Amino acid sequence: MVDIMAYPPRQFHEGYWYHIFTRQQRGAPLFYTEDDRLTFLRILDLDFDRLGAFIGGYSLLTNHYHLLARMGPVPFGRIFQTVHMKYARYFNSVHAGDGNLFKDRPGMKIVLDDSYLLQLVPYIHQNATEAGLSDNPEDYQWHSDRYYRSQSPNIDLRSWQFPSHFCGSDRTELYAELMGEEVSEDWEGGDNYIGSKSEWKSLSRREEGREGEAYRDTRGRRSKEQIANDVVRGTQWTVEDLKSPSRDRERSALRQEAMVKMYEEGYGQSEIGRFFNRSKGAVSYAIKNYDT
Repeated sequence: MVDIMAYPPRQFHEGYWYHIFTRQQRGAPLFYTEDDRLTFLRILDLDFDRLGAFIGGYSLLTNHYHLLARMGPVPFGRIFQTVHMKYARYFNSVHAGDGNLFKDRPGMKIVLDDSYLLQLVPYIHQNATEAGLSDNPEDYQWHSDRYYRSQSPNIDLRSWQFPSHFCGSDRTELYAELMGEEVSEDWEGGDNYIGSKSEWKSLSRREEGREGEAYRDTRGRRSKEQIANDVVRGTQWTVEDLKSPSRDRERSALRQEAMVKMYEEGYGQSEIGRFFNRSKGAVSYAIKNYDT
């Protein structure tokens, strides 16, 4: 079991760029085929576009990925819980997998100094070469290198946005220059931020007295009652019917659908279980076996 208390604290702030990275929990491939990578990008892009977040760089390797992403009004913790669940469901159905796919929660480092974006962009695109997947970054199609070279990308992302340093007419020249330099991840920062410690503390103090992280994490999402009502609308059943101990097949299917929608909305399995008078294990089973 993962010790949640062992995780260092993270901050979610709208408008900031983040370096996000994660890997397959058993070290096995996260992506076997082109369809796997394409499916992941589509899931990511649709949820980012729907929730007001932006992608500014990506690299999909074999057992992990790197992203440069700008947070919108919905905290990334909630977004990636949903993205990873959807992709894991796809992956397990296609590759006969079972259980959790991703290792713990994704790493998320908030970028507190824009100058570091100049280093992050080439770092992300040099990963494929460092991993031996390509001799030349221009030849690897599963990262965003082509966006920065002003060439047609292999997939058009609706949620794409260039970081500020790359918005000018000299973007291609600047990028080519940066890609010609050696880049490492030895940046100033801590476990969950890139920048100075004083910037991190200053940002923390700025948020004190405002809404707490728990409030920001739930801002804009539907209530559990609203989700349940949407699921039963047009049927003969009520929300109270879904909470009853009955094992009627149609009622159980609606309850399972509501559980999954609540989980995708960012609610925890324990609180979903309490809503339906079920155990956390029953919710976990419903999510794992839900057939979209």
